[in-house]
Amino acid sequence: MPIASISPLRSRIFSGLRAPRKRLTAALLGPALIAATTVTLVQAPTASAATPWPSACTISADFNVSVTASSANLRSGPGTSYTSKGMLYRGDDARSVCMVPKSGGTIWLYIKLTSRSQSGLAKGTLGWIRYDLIQ
Repeated sequence: MPIASISPLRSRIFSGLRAPRKRLTAALLGPALIAATTVTLVQAPTASAATPWPSACTISADFNVSVTASSANLRSGPGTSYTSKGMLYRGDDARSVCMVPKSGGTIWLYIKLTSRSQSGLAKGTLGWIRYDLIQ
């Protein structure tokens, strides 16, 4: 399926894309700027954002997903040739970490389970799933 034909998930995936943030330390700021600057503390990144990306990842994709297929393999890599880590079923929830588009328009998401799956996979298990099997 071409990328252009991705429907509701497409807008969610691509709206979640972010450019890397740059951070300044106080050592880089001059005394006058420090005196005139209000510092706002922000919450640390979510667990999925802190999860290291596998080398196959090309695009950041940080959002919640739920399996919509009656069953789906959670795979060790972005493709059907990779081994299955176990099964996910409709309603299993996860947080996406990143994604990789493959030839033919298929998109694979690298996900982290946010709770124990119905098949018994532990919360926090990482793996790959095709985008068309989730919502």
